[in-house]
Amino acid sequence: MGRQFADGVYQAELNYLIQHEFVQHVEDALWRRTKLGLYLTEEQADAISQYIEQQRVKVHALPLSEAS
Repeated sequence: MGRQFADGVYQAELNYLIQHEFVQHVEDALWRRTKLGLYLTEEQADAISQYIEQQRVKVHALPLSEAS
């Protein structure tokens, strides 16, 4: 499951949202695709935001054949 960002919010779920639901920003993950934002502190949301940005940079740095 990887890193736990908050109760019930794990790295594996965020990875899925980034890779398959095309999440680009923390608002996408916490409000549009889920309602996790209702239960998180500002610090938890910030940590998720930083993680999503790091993953986006990694995905966009890969050649197209490796990014999918």
